[in-house]
Amino acid sequence: MNTHTLDIKALWKWEEDELDDLSNILKQDHENIIPSKLIVNNMNKNTNNNLIGEYRYINHGGCSCIFINDSNQTPIILKLIYSEEIYNREVEFQHKAGEFSPNILYNTRLEKLENEYILLDEEMLEYWKGNHNVNYKIKGLCVLGNSPINIIIMEYLNVSIWKSLLYMEIHAHELNNEIKKTLINMVHSLVYDKNIYNIFDFVGYTGEHIFYNKNVNKFKIIDYGGFKTVKNNQDKDILVKQMLENIYDKYEILKLIKSKKKLKSGDILLKSNNMYLGLKNSTVKAKFKNSI
Repeated sequence: MNTHTLDIKALWKWEEDELDDLSNILKQDHENIIPSKLIVNNMNKNTNNNLIGEYRYINHGGCSCIFINDSNQTPIILKLIYSEEIYNREVEFQHKAGEFSPNILYNTRLEKLENEYILLDEEMLEYWKGNHNVNYKIKGLCVLGNSPINIIIMEYLNVSIWKSLLYMEIHAHELNNEIKKTLINMVHSLVYDKNIYNIFDFVGYTGEHIFYNKNVNKFKIIDYGGFKTVKNNQDKDILVKQMLENIYDKYEILKLIKSKKKLKSGDILLKSNNMYLGLKNSTVKAKFKNSI
């Protein structure tokens, strides 16, 4: 639950070297416009000052876009989500994932995103050959046609420290059995301990979802729109297997092989009710007691 209140606005502001971006925005349908910047201000003395400041646009997916505030010593991500249903699911399952997810610092739903306009001065208007109607058009800009918007501010997984599975596939020499074990154990813990799973887009189709930090030997996951709660009638071992298949279908870092021979105890990394997972000759092997 939020212990502070933030004033979050779209910041319609451009520097001289950003006027091409403004030109592109003015050509768009107002129903689809996303600002290049957001501004977050303090509304009470209890606010975490690290959350305050300008956030610049860096990326987008199918149902959201991402902004970053990297002016502080610790960069922070703001995720703007279009769908209330997906927003509610993201918040719920990101909390449930616990230590396997970026820490949520603030979240809210707004009936519309308010605007702060910084109009162009005379010198910048020369970009449009003195067309003063540009400032009039700027004052008409709004986010997604003033429709309701959802916001999550969270820990940033710095790519210089947190490496994606794609990076690890390319730099296979850095991938040892201990890291594979950590990855397998995370998937097992999500299903068995957190009681959640994702067999739809666990690794991500439009971007990377799973990241590893070698300094703490830990994986973290972003994007929880595809997660669900494990039902009482679902076989958790099958869910673990399907999530691992989602990984090795995309990356050549894990390879599951059915084995008729039971793995030796020293080879076993994970043992569930119906499944053994282990490492042998640098290859992940699995034995399933029951046919799947």
